[in-house]
Amino acid sequence: MKNFDFLRNIRVFSWKSVFFRYLFSLFLLILIIFIPFCIILYQYSDYAFSKELAAVSAQNALKSKTIFDLLNSNYFANCSVVSDSTDVKGILNADTDSIPSQEVARVQDMLQSMKRSDKAVDDLMIYGIQNDLCISTESVRQVGMDRSLSWLNTYRATKLPFLMFPRKVDSDTFDYIYTVSELYDDSGNAIGVFCSKNRYQNFEQVVRQSFGEDPDKIFIVSELGLILYSSDKARINTLMFEDPDIYSAYLSARETEGSTLFWGDHIISVAKSGRSDLILMAYNSRTSLMSGYQQINYFLLTGGLVVFLIAAICSLFIALNHYRSVTSVIRAIQNADEPSRMQLPNRLNSEFFYIINSVISSAQKSQMLDQELVDKIGQLRQAQLSELQAQINPHFIFNTLQLINLSILRETRRDTTATRVISMFSQLMRSTYDTKRMIVPVREEIQNLRLFTDIQSVRYGGRLRSEYDISPECGGFCTLKLMLQPFVENCMLHGFQNAEQDWKLTIRCRLENGFLIFTITDNGAGIEPERLKEIQEKLESPNIQGQNIGITNVRQRLMLLFGAESAVSVESVPGQGTQVTIRHPAMERHPFEDAQQQIS
Repeated sequence: MKNFDFLRNIRVFSWKSVFFRYLFSLFLLILIIFIPFCIILYQYSDYAFSKELAAVSAQNALKSKTIFDLLNSNYFANCSVVSDSTDVKGILNADTDSIPSQEVARVQDMLQSMKRSDKAVDDLMIYGIQNDLCISTESVRQVGMDRSLSWLNTYRATKLPFLMFPRKVDSDTFDYIYTVSELYDDSGNAIGVFCSKNRYQNFEQVVRQSFGEDPDKIFIVSELGLILYSSDKARINTLMFEDPDIYSAYLSARETEGSTLFWGDHIISVAKSGRSDLILMAYNSRTSLMSGYQQINYFLLTGGLVVFLIAAICSLFIALNHYRSVTSVIRAIQNADEPSRMQLPNRLNSEFFYIINSVISSAQKSQMLDQELVDKIGQLRQAQLSELQAQINPHFIFNTLQLINLSILRETRRDTTATRVISMFSQLMRSTYDTKRMIVPVREEIQNLRLFTDIQSVRYGGRLRSEYDISPECGGFCTLKLMLQPFVENCMLHGFQNAEQDWKLTIRCRLENGFLIFTITDNGAGIEPERLKEIQEKLESPNIQGQNIGITNVRQRLMLLFGAESAVSVESVPGQGTQVTIRHPAMERHPFEDAQQQIS
């Protein structure tokens, strides 16, 4: 009867039985023995397929480069003529009150001639930066405060030497694509802008006709990451980083030195335009290119099935023989009253006995973890109750502050320092206790910091003087909530201690190369080199402990929400003052805000 114990054990444990693990392992081993010829055939097939992919990629890359010539050759030729024209230079260098009318007429005739020679052009325009004059094929006017020229508004906002972007006019489809280049004087200074307004339909036709067979996806992207053309209409005039997968492929395409990029199940043909800084990415599916290799695939499949059957039969017999040893171990465990007294056959001591002891230890650890889990659940419930209580307390504080403020106003019948401080404190606390938002606009963060420094200025009797130098273009970008206040608090607590002169704080914010740069400068006592080194080490440490918890917390939140490109640095000269610099990528909207909205 013992000879059939292994069959009973297999029925008890079903597919979880060690028998099936033996079977599977042996099956893999036999597959490794019998499958070399399949691997060789597969490698040959893969080699042939790679050659085919390379040929397709080279063909698409050649077509892609032709597209750039068709798209921009006329524009750059016209731009060169305009740039070399003495009439154009004379107009662009003239003052507003001394614009020569004859030269304006000749320049307008030149633009009209260029338009007639290129059917794709809808209008050509020249704008003078110095005199604010705009000459087109149809009109001549002073722009002034007129914002109807969308292409000029875009140039003024970016100040890039070359731009391409599509636009819609009272329709759901794109009607025009604008190409804009700066014009320079002999010293290399920008004195004007040349713009070509082309029909977007012609732009699409050039792209489509350049490919004999349309790729799966096509993207033409500007230097800014703006999608000028896409086979998916919804992506036109959007930014590449809005889709993480496409953006990753775009970044790789920008760095690639060749014309081919393998990306997932696609091969991407990449072409770059040197003059216009455009990138064309043509996607082709590897799967669709595999249709010519079906015969090899069928042969590999048939051979694989034969090898599979042989391996399965051999594995079954070998696994049954080895499983008898496992059956002996199970029988020994069932007959033992206590695991410590369990005796195994001598030929099985070592690995199997180690497994049994490990199971017992795991059970004990599991019991400890269960108890720890119960404790953690209790702590979590307590934390939830505390959080609910914390949500009630702020409302009580705000209402009490408002009551105090109104009481003072009723008694004094005028606005006093106390009422202003209470009002500022109430606003600051309301923003601080708003735990639903971790990301706020820069203007809101600066407004909260102003409230804090104004309160501190009252507290110290006017000794504190705060200066704010905030670039207007920074206000709409997002940043961390309560990012600056911990550093300003450190200035109050440490930098201005025992300082005899008036205290001065300077807070700056500027946009530089796609990053927001915040600086906080004080004229306090400064930091000794040893202490400065210790602070820098804490800023780089992943743990929050000891002093400076606030600034370490800011550093960790920057890392979590803005990544490794963010940074916090401290510079100080003892006796002269300290400067803190905070840097993180500039984003008009953080992805974390969308995630918070979906969760809430």
